[in-house]
Amino acid sequence: MFDNHLKALWASGGQAIGGWATLGSPFATEVLAVAGFDYVCVDLQHGVSTFSELPHMLQAMRAAGRAPIVRVPVNEAATIMRALDTG
Repeated sequence: MFDNHLKALWASGGQAIGGWATLGSPFATEVLAVAGFDYVCVDLQHGVSTFSELPHMLQAMRAAGRAPIVRVPVNEAATIMRALDTG
């Protein structure tokens, strides 16, 4: 089972500091994830990341022990469900 550090932090009333992954690079995402941020958000709205790179970026975050957060490009159910299905 995945230990969700971010959920535990919020449940205790703590504040979270995060990084934003915008490059579409799993390597850059993993570097952010191990840099000590509480979370890393993949920005599909304003970054150059696409749904094609998303599975690899989420996998890199999981390997670093960070819960994945995704900013979807548009507020529509199908796009949100696609991001949820990815990871």
